[in-house]
Amino acid sequence: MLRDWLNRLMPSRRARAQPAQPPAPPAAADRLIADGNRAENDGRLRDACALYHKAVDDAPGYARAHLNLGIGLEAIGDAEGALKSYDTALACDPADAYANYNLAKLLSARGELARAERLLGNALARKPDFTEACIVLSNVYDLQGNVAAAAASLEAALKQRPDIAGAWHNYGVVLRKLDRLGDAIAA
Repeated sequence: MLRDWLNRLMPSRRARAQPAQPPAPPAAADRLIADGNRAENDGRLRDACALYHKAVDDAPGYARAHLNLGIGLEAIGDAEGALKSYDTALACDPADAYANYNLAKLLSARGELARAERLLGNALARKPDFTEACIVLSNVYDLQGNVAAAAASLEAALKQRPDIAGAWHNYGVVLRKLDRLGDAIAA
């Protein structure tokens, strides 16, 4: 009885688990994604989606494969398929800033503002210099009626990338809502 108790406390060398090694990146899936990216750059969006589907089949737990599939599906107008792909990418890697952003962007367009705000917050927590996420978050805040937060989010975006004309336009609109007319005209 004492031996059984000791064996449970100190397993034999054979039973002792080895430290887990992080899984190697799925090389075949990465090749398919690269081929899909080239097809997408050439304007062959359906071919790109087919390659991304193969990458997902090859590595179903690989967030990057699901993310690229979502981007491809969104590009061909399949918003529902893109939503599912982004959700799956987040299930595989909840910290992926791009999966958080892409899903939030689609959700905000559908009016699911609370979840979009949370996801954009996640994206910005992982990648504070994510200008596009700041811009989409400003739209979410504006739609929620939090105009001051929308202005602050646009200010953060414009500090990072002052060359985005659309952000300046949105900033002017938000400043006008805040009765900061002089600043709105300047923006």
